[in-house]
Amino acid sequence: MLAYGLKAPLRVCRRLFRSRGSVNTQLLTVIVSVTLIQIAIVATCALTDGAWYLPHAKGLSQHLAGWVIPLLDPLLLLSGGFLSRQFTVAMTTLPVRGPTEQARLCVEARFWLRVMRASGPYKYIYFLFFVPHLFGWVLNLVHTSDPVSTYQHDVFDSIMHFRSFVAFKGVLFISWVVIYPPVEFLFFTTALATGRIIRLAERSALIVPRVEHPDQCYGLKNIGTLNIALLLPFFLIASSMYSIVETHRTLYPAIVVPAAILAVTFLWTSFVIIRPVHRILSGAKRSAYRSLARRLKELPPDDSTGFPVAIERFLYSTANASPYSAGTKAMLLAMRGASLVPVVLKFVR
Repeated sequence: MLAYGLKAPLRVCRRLFRSRGSVNTQLLTVIVSVTLIQIAIVATCALTDGAWYLPHAKGLSQHLAGWVIPLLDPLLLLSGGFLSRQFTVAMTTLPVRGPTEQARLCVEARFWLRVMRASGPYKYIYFLFFVPHLFGWVLNLVHTSDPVSTYQHDVFDSIMHFRSFVAFKGVLFISWVVIYPPVEFLFFTTALATGRIIRLAERSALIVPRVEHPDQCYGLKNIGTLNIALLLPFFLIASSMYSIVETHRTLYPAIVVPAAILAVTFLWTSFVIIRPVHRILSGAKRSAYRSLARRLKELPPDDSTGFPVAIERFLYSTANASPYSAGTKAMLLAMRGASLVPVVLKFVR
C-alpha cells in the first residue's frame, strides 16, 4: 500500500497528457485548485499569526520563496508528464533502418519504460529519491526552529509563528517530499534511457538520418524536443532554489549542495544525450554531402534528368544538422538567457 501511494505522483504525471498529446484539463484543474487552497491556508495563517509582514525579517509578503515554491508545483508535474510523453514520441519516431532495427529499439525502449514507471525491482531506486528530500524537509524544520542562526533573520514560517509554521511545513512537504522526487526520478531515468538508446543506435547503426526528412532535422527533431523536455524540470527546480537564495540573501550548505548537484546533472545530461546526437547528425551530413558531390560530378553538363539531384541539393541546403528546430532552438536560448538573470542581478546590485 505504501509503495502504491509513493508511486501516485508518477501516475499523475503520466495522466496529465493524453495519448494524442492534449493536456488533461480536469486533472490539471484539480492540481491547480489544491495549490491555490494551500496558498490561501498559508496566507490566512500568516495574517492571524501576525507574520504577513515582519520588520527587519521575512514575513510572507516579503518571502519570495513562500510564493514561488507552491506555484511551481503544477508546472513541475506538467513538466514530468510532458517529459514522459515526449520520450515515447521521440523513441517511436526515430528514422530506423528497417523492421529488425525497429524491433531491437522497441525492446530497449520497453525496458526503459518499465524502469521509468518504477516497476518491479526498480521501485527501490525510485524510493531512494525520497530520502534526500525527506532529510531536506527535516533540516528545514531545524533551521526554522532557530532561523536567526541560519538566515540571520526571522521568517514567517519559524516556530515563533506556530500556525504559519505548521501550514507552510505542510506545503513544503507536498512540494519537496511528494512532488520533487518523482519528477527528478523521471528526469534521471529519461536522460539515462535516451543516452543509452542513442548510443546503441549510433554504435549498431540502427537509425538512418535522412536529409529529405520533412522535419528538416534529419528525422531527429523529436530528440531535440525531448532535450527541451529534460531541461524544463531542471529549470523549474533551479528557479525554486534561486527564490530561496533571493529571499534569504545568504548561502548555506542546505542550498549550496543541491545547487552543485543540479549543475553537475545538467552538464551530465548535455554530455549523455546531445553529444552522440550531434555525432550522428554530423556523420549524416558528411555522408549526404559526399553522395551529392559524387552525383553532381557524374552528371553530364547537358543532362536533362538532373532534377532529382537539384531537389536533393535544395533539401541539403535547407536541412539543419541539429536536433533543434527553429522553435525549440528559440526556447532553448530563452531558457539559457533566463538562467543568466540571477547572475546579472548579482552584478547589478
